Amino acid sequence: MNTAFQKMKEWRLQPPVIQQLQNAVKVTIPHTPLATPEEAVLEYLQTHEEINNSIARFLTGIKSENQMKEVFYRLRDRGLIERVPDKRGNAAAWRRT
Repeated sequence: MNTAFQKMKEWRLQPPVIQQLQNAVKVTIPHTPLATPEEAVLEYLQTHEEINNSIARFLTGIKSENQMKEVFYRLRDRGLIERVPDKRGNAAAWRRT
């Protein structure tokens, strides 16, 4: 089961639903994709002032810092987010425009 759960995370699918029944455990494995990385970033920014690369990678399941930057750049190019001024390098962060 751990392998199946890990693969679901890697493939960015919704997590399994585990229900404890009277005499059994029921595991439902939906094949429903998670939000796109862009949607996940914007959803996070609805309740937080800013987001950084490490938080965004955790939320989206993206392992590469550079791939996550591309997500930020696409959102920036659409005018939805901007870089937080004075935060560079490892401290770089993004916020809604």
